[in-house]
Amino acid sequence: MPVPPQKVADNARRALDIRKDLPPSRRAMTPTGLARARDLINRKNLSLDTIMRMYSFFSRHNNEQSRAARRRDKTSKAYQSWLGWGGDAGFAWAKRILKREDKI
Repeated sequence: MPVPPQKVADNARRALDIRKDLPPSRRAMTPTGLARARDLINRKNLSLDTIMRMYSFFSRHNNEQSRAARRRDKTSKAYQSWLGWGGDAGFAWAKRILKREDKI
């Protein structure tokens, strides 16, 4: 079972740091997203099923509207969520693992 790279963990940590300084109405992430961020921060071994869910999240949120929101506001819900799942480094890592395992 793969362990997330440090950069992925650092991105998840940054998401939770941003989130904690915001009022509740501006905080992003579902309970699942928060749990994923904590797993990444703790660099837990992740199952292929979990990595597939990460890849699915990134694939759904890698559109121009989401990218624009992330570029425009570094405290946006889109930015918090993207980082919480590992950010660009998490997307690249998940993709690399799944390609290696012939899952995509």
